This record gives sequence, C-alpha cells and structure tokens, in this order.
Amino acid sequence: MKRPLAYITAAWSGDPCEATEQAAKYCRTVYEAGFSPICPTLYQPLFLNDAVPEEHMPTFGSRCPSC
Repeated sequence: MKRPLAYITAAWSGDPCEATEQAAKYCRTVYEAGFSPICPTLYQPLFLNDAVPEEHMPTFGSRCPSC
C-alpha cells in the first residue's frame, strides 16, 4: 500500500541536537499515522555547508522578496 507524503518541519534554532530529535519524533508520529514523512530538517544538514549562506536560500517556488 502506498503511503501519502507528509512534509515535516521543526524549529531549527538553538541546540541542533534537540531540533533533530524533535524532528525525528514528529516524523515517527506521522509515520505511525500512515504517512511517509519528508523532513528537510533531518536530511539537509548531511550535505549543506552552514558556512555558505547561499546554500540555505530557497531554490524553487520562492516568493521571498529578499531572495
């Protein structure tokens, strides 16, 4: 059975370990509810470089006036 997708986000300020744990808890809850969670908070830190601000800019569908 194919699960519907669910976009998950969590605050990414303060302690990164705490934010990661919270995002993982949200994902688990959503998974148990029958969805497939998609959570950039969990996967983007694996490949984005925090020292390069441009890597954190919205890349598609953005309506942000400062971008």
